[in-house]
Amino acid sequence: MKKINLYVFFVAFVLTGCNRCDYCYYDDGNIFTQTCGEDTLTTVRFYNNGYIQDICHSLKEDKRVLGEFQEFYPDGFPKNKCMMSEGVNITPKQTGKHNGYNIKIDFGSYETMSNGQRVRPFRTFVDGVSTDEYIVAIADTGGYDFLPQRMPKVMKRYKIVYGDGLRDTNEVEIDESLYTYYIEDLNRAKMVNSNGDTCILVYFYYKSVFNHPYPNDERMVVMHDSLNWEVTKFNKHYE
Repeated sequence: MKKINLYVFFVAFVLTGCNRCDYCYYDDGNIFTQTCGEDTLTTVRFYNNGYIQDICHSLKEDKRVLGEFQEFYPDGFPKNKCMMSEGVNITPKQTGKHNGYNIKIDFGSYETMSNGQRVRPFRTFVDGVSTDEYIVAIADTGGYDFLPQRMPKVMKRYKIVYGDGLRDTNEVEIDESLYTYYIEDLNRAKMVNSNGDTCILVYFYYKSVFNHPYPNDERMVVMHDSLNWEVTKFNKHYE
């Protein structure tokens, strides 16, 4: 069995405690899932490289997800964190919280797409707001917003072995993408100066009631870069 990284080992040790844990494995011996608990279960899924894929808590009797749900990219960068109740995501619109979030934006190195186009990939994280609830937009030089393109997903199939390896096996498909979006025309993006650093202006919007996939008047925050951000004033529905 391959060694897992120290972060994974630490999480596994903490979650195990005195509770019985069940495991599933990749067919190469690496841990795929670890589920611990009695009435309430904590399930951790791992990428094949040993990093955590997601962590969720559920009731054993009916599998409803509750409490904090977290997702990560294959290199450990946070992807999603929100609160769940009886299997339903508790949105900021329900809790009344619309600002003060820990927000991260991470730009990767330039990449060349299959069509030869050179692009700049990036990813975002809003602590407390599900990725299903917000839209990312980029300010352009003409005073409008445009949506970044979606990076192609990197899907990989694995064979999973349950329990002691003597039981049935199954195949799962895992998204191993490191970045979610990309900008294809950097000349179109409005550049701003924040604390002496020139950077791209990124907006976060709550999805509208119809989940319209375009910017609207429900702007959540303006992000100048990964260190400096400011909350804008909300429209009358959230004041």
